[in-house]
Amino acid sequence: MPLLEILNLRQNKLSGAIPNFGKLPLLKDLNLGQNLLTGTIPNFNNLNNLTALNLAKNQFTGNIPSFDKLLQLGTLYLSNNQLLGNIPDFNNLKNLVLSLTKN
Repeated sequence: MPLLEILNLRQNKLSGAIPNFGKLPLLKDLNLGQNLLTGTIPNFNNLNNLTALNLAKNQFTGNIPSFDKLLQLGTLYLSNNQLLGNIPDFNNLKNLVLSLTKN
């Protein structure tokens, strides 16, 4: 599976923490939205090819991590969680579509 580029696990009632996706270096699109995932959002900065990340409609808590090393990231959906704290600087992600509503 190290050649996997798209992983869509949306609406599967997955629970617990997000596993480590570090062994999927070519991953471009990761959709874990609308599950029952908990805990803090881990650092995804080792997934250099990531262009889309959907973690919306889960039960994540804590601060929003930095995504500053994901220069390919175009969409980041973190809405409908329980995130708090300051919003990190996204200035180096020039074309980013960001959703943080209902946190």
